[in-house]
Amino acid sequence: MLVFERLRLAARRLRRAPAFTAAAVLTLALGIGATTAVFSLVNGVLLQPLPYDDPDRLVDLSHTLAISGITRVDQSDATYLHYRSANRVFSGVGIYRATSVNVGALAGANGDGLPQRAAAARVSAGTFGVLHAAPLRGRAFSESEDLSGVTPVVLISQRLWERNYGADARIVGRRVEVDGVTREIVGIMPESFRFPDAAVDLWLPIGIDPANTASAAFDYRGIALLRDGVSLAAATADLQRLLPEVPVAFPGRLTVEGIRLTQMRAVVRPLRDVVVGDVGQVLWVILGAVGFVLLIACANVANLFLVRAEERQHELAVRRALGAGNAAVVMEFLSEAVLLAVVGGVLGLALAAAGMGVMRSLEAGIDIPRLDEAGIDATVLAATAGITLLSALLVSLLPALRSAALTVSSLLSEAGRSATAGRGRHRARQALVVAQVALA
Repeated sequence: MLVFERLRLAARRLRRAPAFTAAAVLTLALGIGATTAVFSLVNGVLLQPLPYDDPDRLVDLSHTLAISGITRVDQSDATYLHYRSANRVFSGVGIYRATSVNVGALAGANGDGLPQRAAAARVSAGTFGVLHAAPLRGRAFSESEDLSGVTPVVLISQRLWERNYGADARIVGRRVEVDGVTREIVGIMPESFRFPDAAVDLWLPIGIDPANTASAAFDYRGIALLRDGVSLAAATADLQRLLPEVPVAFPGRLTVEGIRLTQMRAVVRPLRDVVVGDVGQVLWVILGAVGFVLLIACANVANLFLVRAEERQHELAVRRALGAGNAAVVMEFLSEAVLLAVVGGVLGLALAAAGMGVMRSLEAGIDIPRLDEAGIDATVLAATAGITLLSALLVSLLPALRSAALTVSSLLSEAGRSATAGRGRHRARQALVVAQVALA
């Protein structure tokens, strides 16, 4: 019998049992939906590469103080300037710091719109080169604009350009007030540029004075692009070589003796590990948990299949007596399970998409990095298809094998019992109950 014909007959049988069908579909939808939603998070946050060119070569630069157990000390003006100019292992080095600003209307615009609070970042010009990021319009910062005392400039996001300024094509070169300082808009960064996170709408130069660096004010995150073939260990060793030279090149509160006494060490780590942080362990645990929820849901539906199989003992006995083989019985259960799982999978996918939408709307209150990058993509769809087929196999396997193993005489014997379930059915139900309790 053709697959399509088997599915058509299975659909007809399921329509005759609406209560069973609804219960099975809803149970599978909840299990598949929960698993799909969490997998989409794992995929977007942990499995997908960072949304920049050469993500495997992007690294985070920091320090540790072994004597005090401080595991992260960021970059200062002085360490950045020295690492950038004297390193042998990086194609580019940058620093950045997240902040927030008040941004007003364009200079000369009609009306006196009230300033709005916006997420921003102070970044060095080299940061854009490290990330291979090019503006949608205009240009990025020049290295001279990293310095303090130069003409104030700003880069804005495509989102801010469209939302606040009506996507004005002439905006590059115009001026806007940011925290009381009038700045020239030199470029617009595309929607795809989400650095250091998706909320940032403005980028300001860091404003370094090389003659007056705060060598002990470690308040900038460091980022770099490894040269081809350079390992993390080699990059770490090169920065450790440079660290004692910083107080000599930029005298200040940081001293060679202070570096020795605190056992200060340079640290180079993959940027992806720093962005994700400890949330990766949590997501893997949650994925494992919802995997068990899916198995419990499958056990519940398998139990429903057992009950349904008992109700159809007479029908199965007649079919076996007419020559239906074990394969035909197994395929009958499997075709019903596939239909139920597919419908449950579609509903589960809709539930997962709705859940992700809710999570993104609450992003400010949910501490999950890269949440904006998680969604229903081709990888998630493929995973959902696999989960759906696995669910179909799990819910149909035990009832199908048990029914296929019974002889015609035993089917007729069990079909004639109305008050007491057969010993085999009783054992199958007990096994499913034990499995559900164990999984829970």
